[in-house]
Amino acid sequence: MCKHLTPFELGKIVAYKEFVLIFSEIACMMSRSRTTISYSLRRIESCGTHEMKVVSGRPKKTTNREDRMIVRTAKRLRFSSANTIRRLAAPQISTTLTRRLRVKGIRSRIAAKKVLIKKDQMKKRVKWANEHRNCSLEIWSKVIFSDESTFCTDWSGQQRVWRKKNERYSPENILKAHQNPKKVSVWGCFCATGVGDFV
Repeated sequence: MCKHLTPFELGKIVAYKEFVLIFSEIACMMSRSRTTISYSLRRIESCGTHEMKVVSGRPKKTTNREDRMIVRTAKRLRFSSANTIRRLAAPQISTTLTRRLRVKGIRSRIAAKKVLIKKDQMKKRVKWANEHRNCSLEIWSKVIFSDESTFCTDWSGQQRVWRKKNERYSPENILKAHQNPKKVSVWGCFCATGVGDFV
């Protein structure tokens, strides 16, 4: 793109063009793509000069070091509020924090809530899934799948977590649920031939 070229480079492009060189030849001599050369010349012709325009807008409020501190703090305190992260990482900024995190792909999202399981339980579940991944339709048609929906008397609200898009079920982003809260469960099942009764 034109904005990546220095005024000296843009001047060289104009000079090469005056020597009636084609775009591909200029691109080769400048070690730039043909698209960049073409775009630069069009900009120069439309603006009447090879000098870059001054870009308007407010200067960046944070330094690169502060940006890194914001990201590190959000990863360390994933379930904290934006105000907490701002106070610890960059107390002088106001609305900039969430923008800095979005640049790194980190947003405040609803945390997944799962019962905490141990590493050996995780390994057993993965092992079982791998052992049955190639089972035929005939085998699965003989299986009954069941699940339950739970009504809890304890607080079951949502909590937000700072994470990237594909990190929903990363252990550090999961809100640990109580193993045995006070609850009433509704159980149901289904198989290849239909659904069962609710219990």
